[in-house]
Amino acid sequence: WLSRYPVHLQIALDGLPEAQDTHRRFVDSDESSYARSAIHKAAMLKEHGVPHTVILVIHPARIDFMVEDFQHIVDKGYEIIQINWAHNTIWHQDHLEGFARGLHKLGLYLRGRWDQGKGPKLRNLNETKLKVRLAQELTVDWDGGIYPNTSFLFRPHIADNVRLGNLRDGRNWLHYKINYFSSAELGQESYAPKVFDNNAQVGTIFNHWIRWMVDQGI
Repeated sequence: WLSRYPVHLQIALDGLPEAQDTHRRFVDSDESSYARSAIHKAAMLKEHGVPHTVILVIHPARIDFMVEDFQHIVDKGYEIIQINWAHNTIWHQDHLEGFARGLHKLGLYLRGRWDQGKGPKLRNLNETKLKVRLAQELTVDWDGGIYPNTSFLFRPHIADNVRLGNLRDGRNWLHYKINYFSSAELGQESYAPKVFDNNAQVGTIFNHWIRWMVDQGI
């Protein structure tokens, strides 16, 4: 039924079962989140013409397996993927070095497939290169609370400061977009200074890789 509406799905898939079950686990259940994810739905989405993009988050704890996680999603039939490295968490030096190595390996993997006329398409190659991504999508929590982004999930102590309202208020989407935080204000609430500086190092590595990929031709 979704194919009748102008929607574009963003599907959160982090790769192999170990990645999905660890970093996208159920809050109130030990059940495998991978087993109930959309990992096997690529063919169905294409059959029904539902536009979609997979959002793959690379967590520092999965650095040694980041390419395998990416390949797993490709093997399942997904053709458009966006990499989001994990924000609002500290990356240590070994993570940064492993990230750089993994990106180089991933680049070679993608080049090999593209040379054969195969996918996937990597959305990041056409995006604005910010060192640290500041999400600005309205987010509704389980209790109906409305927030300017997901930062309150990582920094629960700011929830009261950034809450915009509740679904029960009956206001429309435009109201919250007009009465919104500025980017500067939201950035200050979303990241502790130490975390922002650390994450900027990750973003620098990622942006260098993006530029290298683009310079090689995409």
